Amino acid sequence: MYREAGIVLAMIVMARLIILKMDQQIVILLKGRLFKHGLDMDIATTIYRKHKAVLSVILFVLGGAAVGISVILLANDDSLFWLSGAIAIALLGLGIWGRVASFRAADRELDHVGNASLHESAR
Repeated sequence: MYREAGIVLAMIVMARLIILKMDQQIVILLKGRLFKHGLDMDIATTIYRKHKAVLSVILFVLGGAAVGISVILLANDDSLFWLSGAIAIALLGLGIWGRVASFRAADRELDHVGNASLHESAR
């Protein structure tokens, strides 16, 4: 019982750490785009936070929990492993899709900010 709970908890923690690292890398990408255009890089974090969807984090973490449950079911030779695995893949996929959508929205807003800054500097 405790071993199974530990596996699920470990998968939840790993999923959350993956989300944190993914967010950090996205902000670095956005800052790089701003640096390339010679703009203030500090707004990248603020704009990404504004577009970050909490639902995608929840879905990804639930997907991590489903992976843990799938591992337990596989270890016990349970036939529900396939269902649990499919749910895990769906939840992880939806979570990643939400993160990508957040990145795209922040990138579009940064393009607008960058274009406005370039037009102001040309005047």
